[in-house]
Amino acid sequence: MDLSGRSGGAALLEQEADGEPRTIAEHEGSVRGEQMVRLFAWIDRLLQDAGWSRNALDGFVATHGPGSFTGIRVALGTLRGLSLATGRPAVGVTTLEAVAEAHGPDAAGRIPLIGAGRGEVYGAWYDGPSSPPVELSAPRVGRLAALLQDAGGMLVLCTSELQSAVEARGLRWAPSPTGIAAAAGRIALRSGRLDDPGAAPPLSPLYLRPPDATPGRRGA
Repeated sequence: MDLSGRSGGAALLEQEADGEPRTIAEHEGSVRGEQMVRLFAWIDRLLQDAGWSRNALDGFVATHGPGSFTGIRVALGTLRGLSLATGRPAVGVTTLEAVAEAHGPDAAGRIPLIGAGRGEVYGAWYDGPSSPPVELSAPRVGRLAALLQDAGGMLVLCTSELQSAVEARGLRWAPSPTGIAAAAGRIALRSGRLDDPGAAPPLSPLYLRPPDATPGRRGA
């Protein structure tokens, strides 16, 4: 499941005899406003399309950030509930890692970017050929120029709003891909994270900024 952006999605994957994951069913759409309450309808629709029951699910995967505060909390809360109800493992996959996986290989390397507001972006660097992508630089938040410093030759994955700024730096770019939920599932299956949830990133939000407000002391 991926609810980390303006649009999101859910997908069902199956691991075949050779170990390779295959997408069985997938749904994508808006995750704003009332769409949030339709999440279980998405899941039911996927199961119906695949002819599966909820008991057939062996594990759960969600992108855990960076991205939309509300969307990530909803996705993680939903998957925690499903995990507790079924006794199946649930793990997180970094949103940026899933974006790089969804795009596929590149000759040089991949830099997925996600708008972070305040004139900043979330970004990370990944190698070109690997699946799951090999992290070269950890996810961080900052100004575009800082995140793309010394990125010559690498492919930047971004929205059209960032296209002109990326091109102005003489860098290659490609549109942010779809299929992020399915990509997160492929990462979890290929890496074996569902087989050893304790070694996987926790199913908790990945926040790259400190909170805007913190509880203060009350005077005596």
